Amino acid sequence: MSIACVAVIGKENDPLYLRTFTGSNPSTASSPSSVPFSAASLNPAALGPLNWTSDQGLKFHYYVHTSLDAIEEKTNKSKRSGHLASSVALPGDCYLGLLFSVEEYKVYGYQTNTKVKLVVVLQDCTQEVNMKQWFRDLHTLYLSTMCNPFSDMHAPILNPTFEKNVHKLVQNWFYVERK
Repeated sequence: MSIACVAVIGKENDPLYLRTFTGSNPSTASSPSSVPFSAASLNPAALGPLNWTSDQGLKFHYYVHTSLDAIEEKTNKSKRSGHLASSVALPGDCYLGLLFSVEEYKVYGYQTNTKVKLVVVLQDCTQEVNMKQWFRDLHTLYLSTMCNPFSDMHAPILNPTFEKNVHKLVQNWFYVERK
């Protein structure tokens, strides 16, 4: 079981960050891709030097985009019932849990109080995994990046420190899960 993709989606459902991890070990990932998004970013040729191997980036972009419907469904249920969906332990908790499964992947979600969505795609996951603490750590990284007065909350996240820390977070989760 490994993390195949990490994404941050803005309040208006605009993709801010997407990173794919190919290979079985994130420390030796053969083609990690940080994908800055814009309206024209669906065309891999327009992205320049990014490494989109075998439509890997487009496939995960599709999974992340599809997860937005599942997130909306879960959050709309919570509005009607007065608390978050049944997969969430406490009212006010941002963790949405398993959103859906597709092929050999499972997609998990988290929505912040400001409606920013964090999405993780796990590969070769045979059981449901509690990703709550991992999402909290990713949320903390996102907040640290956005607290920079020069960061634009609506622009793609291109901060190299954020990139490095996400990679460390994925590596740490990989090794904790292996124990």
